[in-house]
Amino acid sequence: MKKQLITSVFINTLMIVLAILACFMQLLIDDSSENIASASIAMFGSLCLLFYLRYSNSYETNPMSTFALFGFCATGELGALLVQSFSLTSLAKNLRQPIDTFAVLALFQLVAIAAHMAYRFFSVTEASTDSIKSERKWFSLRSLFDKLDVYVIPTVSELWVLGLIGLVAILSSGTGAVNPSVLNKIGVGISFLAWAPFLIPINIAVANCITSFWSVLE
Repeated sequence: MKKQLITSVFINTLMIVLAILACFMQLLIDDSSENIASASIAMFGSLCLLFYLRYSNSYETNPMSTFALFGFCATGELGALLVQSFSLTSLAKNLRQPIDTFAVLALFQLVAIAAHMAYRFFSVTEASTDSIKSERKWFSLRSLFDKLDVYVIPTVSELWVLGLIGLVAILSSGTGAVNPSVLNKIGVGISFLAWAPFLIPINIAVANCITSFWSVLE
């Protein structure tokens, strides 16, 4: 484990050094303001991800999503910066709007990092330590949904109520109106609930299967 950690830190440090070096190489390759701005934005987005991976244990707790996050950066900003720099080609070459291109990529990169941080905070995985599990148990999305009874199978009466709501929505939504109001659009959006009673046979079958399963275990 310690050897893997040292290797990961070494690779991360190497990538940071290469990103900074590639940015400085772009200054020598093409000193236009457009190219310098593009290289700076690409380096900024890349360093944000690399430092996030360096000072978090996301590669241990969430390896797949972390690999996808790094892949997004490697095939976008970081990859373009390294390949163009070490091939001695301007980063802005063959791009109509290079600053806008790399600015949008950097924005998407920051949004992805923020989403990944939120996902890691609100989820507890098997790789999480006991302290992390105890600290984040309340904030776990699964435990939160469990407390809100999201995983509870709806009863027959609840399905009938949902069907009644959907029926009222269909009758009051004014389908086909030339200028539908906001309430009409909301009614159209929840009109699918009218089909909820058709789930009653499936509901009963699932409930019977669960009852049979627990009776066998007992």
